Amino acid sequence: MPRLRKSTTRNRDGIAAPERLPSGKWRYRVWDPNVRRYLAATFVRQDGRGESDEGRRENGTAEGDAWAKRERARMVLGLSSSKVANLAEVGKAYIEHRGHLNRAERYIDTIENTVTWAAQQGVTDLATPGICGLIQSRLKNLMACRLRQVTPRPATPRTKNQHIAILQAMGNFAVRRGHCLRNPFGALERYTEARRVRKVYTLAELRVIVSDAARDRFVQEHQQLLATINGHGGDKAATARALGIHPSTVYNRLARRTEPDPWWIFMVLATYTGLRSETIRELTWSMVDREARRIRVPAEITKSSMEVRVPIQPELDEILESLPRKIGKATILPTDIADVSSDLANQKTQAYLRSLGIEPDGRSVHAFRHTAVALFTASGLSHFSVMDAVGHSSTQTSKHYARMADEYREQVRAEGWSEGEFFLRRSPPKVSRRTGSD
Repeated sequence: MPRLRKSTTRNRDGIAAPERLPSGKWRYRVWDPNVRRYLAATFVRQDGRGESDEGRRENGTAEGDAWAKRERARMVLGLSSSKVANLAEVGKAYIEHRGHLNRAERYIDTIENTVTWAAQQGVTDLATPGICGLIQSRLKNLMACRLRQVTPRPATPRTKNQHIAILQAMGNFAVRRGHCLRNPFGALERYTEARRVRKVYTLAELRVIVSDAARDRFVQEHQQLLATINGHGGDKAATARALGIHPSTVYNRLARRTEPDPWWIFMVLATYTGLRSETIRELTWSMVDREARRIRVPAEITKSSMEVRVPIQPELDEILESLPRKIGKATILPTDIADVSSDLANQKTQAYLRSLGIEPDGRSVHAFRHTAVALFTASGLSHFSVMDAVGHSSTQTSKHYARMADEYREQVRAEGWSEGEFFLRRSPPKVSRRTGSD
């Protein structure tokens, strides 16, 4: 007959009833919900020293009771666990997790630098008491040294807050994965930093970016170069001297494909949708619902992990109709653009802007998102409508992005934009507005 396993009785506080061992010792066990096992220890009852059962719920030892209560309290606070959380192991798992989400290489490098810095400060076990105080004291005297900077300078509040944000995000990841019972970096206090005004693109710059001239600039350059070569009797060296360029540049421009600029559609999608760079590169034709005038972005490729329904602007609808549509899950962008990293997409975007005579001035691809939210707000959309249009999960985020709406509001009103629509390639429709009541 099989031997039945004796069930262990434990109370709501997770402390099991003490057991009397054959050796005469008492064994105490505390339930660890993190790893679903008991943390056990044995104690000897000192009967000759006046240990009394009065005040204790069960027989045992006073030392064992005190140990069980102390360990249970430490487990609730996340200071003790049967599974030790090591900074190196958690940091490695967190970096791999971020890498699987296709985060930018620069951001991954920043996480690695933060983990290395925390390890240099003596942080090894995430259950170490006073870990937040240690990090906070070291951040106070943190020095920063940029590339080609000889003398280190005190780090700015923004740099310190970047370390804190990464550590807290890594702590939340450790809690979700079961490494810790609580975030070991949750008590870190962020520094006050001056709010920087996000730079956006002007309407004049946006009209240049989405124009047909920007799309066909390679074709026009090729035609102008051929005309110049014919004007010099086919002499390419003379053409190079006339244009003030190297002869090899003439041959390179002639060998360039005379097709519309492939980055133009990327810039158009960023301008009219306000989506993030990594989301734009994963858009497929199957997500475009022209009948409903929406681009249905699934939750799998959004940062907020929620489905976003982006309204298709009338001008964007005309552009998408003119593009050769592919069948199935083919991306809207060409394959060589859809597969690039976020850092390379940002570099290509800035090079594209400079080729059009627009100086980026520190503005990245994400500045198009700020621009789109500001234009939505300036055209009359409420914060809740803007949240639905760009996929924000809180009104505070939308209000932060809409701070630059005043840059456009006067011009948008003067041109008579319709609510929630952009007019960058054509004039707004003339809508007669009635005043008074019928």
